[in-house]
Amino acid sequence: MYNAEQHRQNRQYYLSQGRCPRCGGSNPVQKGRALCVECQQKHDDEQTKRRNLWKSEGRCIRCGGERAEGRAQCQKCLDDRKAKNINAAACAKRRQKKILEGRCIRCGTRFAALGHVMCEKCLEAHREDSRKSNQNGAKAKARREARIAAGLCIDCGKPTDREGKARCSACLAARRDSTRKYQILKRMDREAEEARRRSYAAK
Repeated sequence: MYNAEQHRQNRQYYLSQGRCPRCGGSNPVQKGRALCVECQQKHDDEQTKRRNLWKSEGRCIRCGGERAEGRAQCQKCLDDRKAKNINAAACAKRRQKKILEGRCIRCGTRFAALGHVMCEKCLEAHREDSRKSNQNGAKAKARREARIAAGLCIDCGKPTDREGKARCSACLAARRDSTRKYQILKRMDREAEEARRRSYAAK
């Protein structure tokens, strides 16, 4: 049976390849995100739908558990949120202190460059990160288009054995297997959600 460890390994594999771990496609993940644009939108839509359902049922809008009295969330989620807010506030306070002292907000050791909040070294590293991100996206798109024009598989780059198709048989099978695993995970989530609902209704 497909378990959490296999899911974690598959996810790490796709991320190491710069591919979306949800669809396994060739679309690069968004900067700062783990999913491609299409899958991130689907994830956000599902999350919004789930939150609205829990809200209509009078349950915690974050986990679906029993709400704390007079609140929209359970006590555990409220405590988690409070801890995150404290950490975020502390981070913002440290950042502001560095700015006031004229120190780089990234390394915190060197003085910030004139008109910036980072030192010259960290600014260059930040610019290089941005350039690489843009280049990787452009390269992935150009590679896909070149492979399609040459009649090659868009995933592996080998000659496709399926005339007029973007993927070879092996990559198509791998993609279908990824989709099958995703559907299994969705079913497991659905079954767990139904179990939580029954548990909540029995209280």
